Amino acid sequence: MRIVFDARSYFMRTGIARYTRGLAHALAASPGRHQWLFLISDHHQPDEIEFGSSAVEVRQSHAPWLGGAFEREALAREACAWSADLFHGVFPPHALATVPTITTVFDFSPLSHPDLHQEVVRSAFHDAWASAQADAHGFIAVSSATAIEIRARAGATRPVWTIPCGLSAPFDVPPTGAEDAERREGVLYVGTIEPRKNVVLLLEASRRLRDNGRRIPVTIIGKRGWGYEGFDTDLAATSDATWLGFTDDETLLGHYRRAAIAACPSVLEGFGLPTLEAMAQGALPLIAPDPALIQLVGRPDLAVPLEASAWATAIARWLDDRPGLELAVQATRATAQQYRWSAIAEQCLPLYDAF
Repeated sequence: MRIVFDARSYFMRTGIARYTRGLAHALAASPGRHQWLFLISDHHQPDEIEFGSSAVEVRQSHAPWLGGAFEREALAREACAWSADLFHGVFPPHALATVPTITTVFDFSPLSHPDLHQEVVRSAFHDAWASAQADAHGFIAVSSATAIEIRARAGATRPVWTIPCGLSAPFDVPPTGAEDAERREGVLYVGTIEPRKNVVLLLEASRRLRDNGRRIPVTIIGKRGWGYEGFDTDLAATSDATWLGFTDDETLLGHYRRAAIAACPSVLEGFGLPTLEAMAQGALPLIAPDPALIQLVGRPDLAVPLEASAWATAIARWLDDRPGLELAVQATRATAQQYRWSAIAEQCLPLYDAF
């Protein structure tokens, strides 16, 4: 079978990019019963990726990112020119009218929480989802919460498979005793600085801790996004918080291994990849009471209401209970090791075979 995979986000600095890279390489390494075409952004060259398989071809796509019908038409032309039997869409969740399509859906926040997204994303997602409702042959949901919403929005006439994200290198290898911090300290946040990620709540929690006499360092890692114009002011007012911007993976790995707590106060998540990475590296995940995050972590007691006072209390309580924290870390670290890209690719292959 000839399968086109939309890998245009491959080089981006996002969770969707990590999904794209992880799944693409796992599929390319799978037993050779398929031929693969990975379409990448025309800002990069095919020789920038090495898959090491004669069954894989990499080409530039000229489909305009977030380009609506023009984007879809370009993808369809490129898939048909390669005589594709199947198209796997990633983001936006397009479906092609001329090629059987399976599309991955991460979450519906551009539709359910439009105020948390830029207009270009809201518009592109709305258009892409309309095409998926009309033409997709099936959907991959990265969590059960997303699967439930797909069924509610698309009806029950087409299959929905729940297949999660995986751990990519270097986060897939747990720290050895020598690499693990002797006594982990502080709170780590990883994610884009934008409204949906709710960093403002974590900064407020840090100020409350300080006002109560607790000086707990908060490290923020992530690129500046959009829509949080007051971030610099809030950060300056939060004496125990440090923003490092975007870091490379090796630097991020070190922060995961030194942090006691990894905070994810996001308003809504489809999966929670930074939380998974932190769990694998031994940081305790404190999460928003979001269904996808609770499913990932497997510990409802680690979900904290989206109130600054609740987060300040939870951070202090877990740091004061080191034995309890260590037991919880052991459990969540074991959970994280179940998320392997090779196993996730094995779940996808039978879906392709059905076409």
